[in-house]
Amino acid sequence: MHMMLKVDVPLEPRNALIRDGEMGELIKEVMDDVQPEMVFFSEEDGTPTTYVLVSIEDGSEIPSVTEPFFLKLNAKVEIHPGMTTEEIMSADLDALGQKWG
Repeated sequence: MHMMLKVDVPLEPRNALIRDGEMGELIKEVMDDVQPEMVFFSEEDGTPTTYVLVSIEDGSEIPSVTEPFFLKLNAKVEIHPGMTTEEIMSADLDALGQKWG
């Protein structure tokens, strides 16, 4: 299952980690552990925001990909399930439309 994490990092502790020269190593440590398929660093509404795409087998894996952000960065994390093109095509939306439309 693909999950898109939206990680909003507050300016503190982010700025302190950058000033102390610790942010780069922390990012590397977290990403090595989380093993994302893709990561985008950006901002949203003036807040540093990271989008992390992970693939998990079971819902019990969610804490292992969210807790590093909560515990190390005091981050707000949103989790959004997602599908690839192949997955949405196999969902047979046409049949669902016929049944429920």
